[in-house]
Amino acid sequence: MNTDNNIQLEFDLDSTLEEKDGSDGYDAWHSEQRKVYARVSDTWHLPLHRKVRVKLKWRPDELQGVLVLQEIPQQFSSKVPLKLRVDFCDFDSTEIEYCKRIE
Repeated sequence: MNTDNNIQLEFDLDSTLEEKDGSDGYDAWHSEQRKVYARVSDTWHLPLHRKVRVKLKWRPDELQGVLVLQEIPQQFSSKVPLKLRVDFCDFDSTEIEYCKRIE
């Protein structure tokens, strides 16, 4: 039984992009992902994919590691909490007391 809701869309990595600008589908997808992460970083003022020290409101000690975005937000508004992770600890952006980038 195959309904329209159960159809899996294909991720096309083929020729149309290669013919236009010489890149393949993966490169185009990767470029779009970088743009999304840059937009998230700018909107929430967070150094995504960088080494940071983070102090959470509910945790007595700092976390240290790479700040990773768990899922891309549906809305690009700093009022919407982000799902983040540092050093195997998951948290929302609303729980951050401070976040400092480590050089």
